[in-house]
Amino acid sequence: MNNPNCNIMVLDVDEEHGIVMLPWIDALDGTPVLNLKPYIPISDRIHDYKVAA
Repeated sequence: MNNPNCNIMVLDVDEEHGIVMLPWIDALDGTPVLNLKPYIPISDRIHDYKVAA
């Protein structure tokens, strides 16, 4: 799966106009966003990881 914008902070949500404001994203202005998913710490974090020495 190719996901270049996996960790983006949301600045504001305009529910009336269907607009999500982001500080930056790797896309051109006006590019439609196909999917937004919440970060859920209990299921999204990596529990067993190793850092290469």
